Amino acid sequence: MTAGGYEFCRGRCYYYLAFGVLVIVYLAATPVGRACGGLSLKFQITSVLPALTVYDNVLLALQAQSSIASLIFSRTRESLHEHVMHLLAQFHLAQRCAERAAALIHGQQRWLEIAMPLACTPHLLLLDEPTAGISLEERRITASC
Repeated sequence: MTAGGYEFCRGRCYYYLAFGVLVIVYLAATPVGRACGGLSLKFQITSVLPALTVYDNVLLALQAQSSIASLIFSRTRESLHEHVMHLLAQFHLAQRCAERAAALIHGQQRWLEIAMPLACTPHLLLLDEPTAGISLEERRITASC
């Protein structure tokens, strides 16, 4: 239900932070509704956009929160540049920002996949086996990110 695999027939779904602060309330939310409510997901299957650059994958995730007008007039790229580069540096991908995502090794694609939902500063981030199929060293680096 949380990830949208099953739809609500009725009722509500509540999520709380450790201090009892209400974060998200769903009433049969759509994927867009869940995202707007602060839920971000990273599934087990690799889901980067391989034809785009590493930079553009994260930028696109951030632009999902932008207004249509700001996207039409291309006002977001420059204003989001610092945030994109900070995330890429955090996940050891800044040096590869101009490369296509398809050129990354599997572990680096995993890091990019985690950086994309984190870019939107979600209230709740669900990760489905984020270190599956990567080396022990890549797992250590993932944990440090």
